[in-house]
Amino acid sequence: NVAKAEMAVKQFDLQYRISPFTPYCLTLYTSTDCNLDCSYCYSGNKDLKSDINLDLVSIRKAAEIVADTCKKASLPMCVVFHGGGEPLIDSRLPKIWDCIHETASIQDVKISSYIATNGVVSEKAVKWAADHIDQIGLSCDGYPDVQNRQRPGRNGDQTSSFIERTANILRDQNKKIIIRATVTKKSCSQIPETIRYFCDTLHANEIHLEPVFSRLDSSPMNDFSFRDTAFFCRQFVSGKELASQ
Repeated sequence: NVAKAEMAVKQFDLQYRISPFTPYCLTLYTSTDCNLDCSYCYSGNKDLKSDINLDLVSIRKAAEIVADTCKKASLPMCVVFHGGGEPLIDSRLPKIWDCIHETASIQDVKISSYIATNGVVSEKAVKWAADHIDQIGLSCDGYPDVQNRQRPGRNGDQTSSFIERTANILRDQNKKIIIRATVTKKSCSQIPETIRYFCDTLHANEIHLEPVFSRLDSSPMNDFSFRDTAFFCRQFVSGKELASQ
């Protein structure tokens, strides 16, 4: 075990510490703004919120580094808009996208793009994403009762109807629907019903089930422990079999 641990450290050093910095993916957390109040959110503490937003100058410089690396390796440039907040409520997103696209064009590098969204956004924002982004990850924790309980709006609003509308828009635009569901201890027993809802109502093409892990100030109601492992696995397998059908 000691020898394997030492080998892992050496491999890490060679790959990350000693080798040159060669990023092939530009992952952007454009801001921490979010319109939901998820029960398990790591940034649920309002004191963790920041008013700092990525500016276009910084984004362009980062894009230039990644585009240059991809050009030398003859690889497409991967661009990801991800968490910290909800990227599709950032009104600057089209300008940010144009900035990245222009930078990649200068290097004659193709872009492969992905965005993670909670789906509780305007029709205009969803259609923009469908027109510009290659893959869209839609966060939804389950059928309406589960979704509304675990992922309410900031004002306590129900969000399931927005999710269904967003999924329908994506389907109409022939986009692959990738759903990421956070599974809490409470919702674990509802995985089969959740899978059926994802397939029948949201037209899911791909489903990811992710059990919530603990944070320092989290409620024990949400957290899994090692004692829950067997039950989660049984529910996961049941959901997988249902999805395959």
